[in-house]
Amino acid sequence: MADSPTPANPDPRSKDFGMRDGKCHWRPLKFLRWLFGYPGFLWPISTFFIGLACLTRFVLQPSLGQAVVLRPGWILLMLLRNTALLRLVSVSLHLTLNTLKLHGSDARIIPSGSP
Repeated sequence: MADSPTPANPDPRSKDFGMRDGKCHWRPLKFLRWLFGYPGFLWPISTFFIGLACLTRFVLQPSLGQAVVLRPGWILLMLLRNTALLRLVSVSLHLTLNTLKLHGSDARIIPSGSP
């Protein structure tokens, strides 16, 4: 019975598994659709985090001239910025995934029937 496919462990020979077909031929269109499609790897979640990192680096980061000397002012500012960003991202992910359940239960680590 260990060889039978389950939803958590799909059959690698099925046409919906991976980027190769049943004869192990490479399917680049399926890979590109996964990489650039919606929802895919880059859009929308990865693009959001890349944009947040660029915004943080280019807009919210203190200048190098200011950061040459260790002073509590700019260090505290960066600490507060990082704390606010961490809080914003974690609360929004918790709200989206747990409270509103917009992600569904397909990718849950703990099944719904478990305590």
